[in-house]
Amino acid sequence: MSNLTTNLTTKTKLVVLSAILLLFTIISGTTAFMGFKKSNESIAFIKEKNIDSVTHLEKLNIELLTLRIEVYKYIANIIDYDKLKQSANKYANVVDQFEKDYPNTFSTADDEANFKIVLENAKIYKNTLMQAMGGVRMNY
Repeated sequence: MSNLTTNLTTKTKLVVLSAILLLFTIISGTTAFMGFKKSNESIAFIKEKNIDSVTHLEKLNIELLTLRIEVYKYIANIIDYDKLKQSANKYANVVDQFEKDYPNTFSTADDEANFKIVLENAKIYKNTLMQAMGGVRMNY
């Protein structure tokens, strides 16, 4: 191998090296392009098929985070019990609405199984909170 490279001129060596680097660049670019294409297809699938389910999950998550913040504020004596009660009732209503609306957004086989897991955890949190607050909820 070293005899092969010693007989080549510097110009030829640079041309061969540049061709090899160009080949690797083309391969890397093609791989990246295919990855971006697959990513765009996934995003399009989510937008077309799952935007409603994502919206419902986002609403549930936002209410849960808001409620947790309100609980911490209540513990720190920043808000009063009535404000905490309002947040707890709002979260309970969102869980009920999620249970009612989310099944209409199923688009894949896994959606129902995932829904059951999320709903079960949301209900456990809701029920535990309601028991801890002495059944605060006004509208069942």
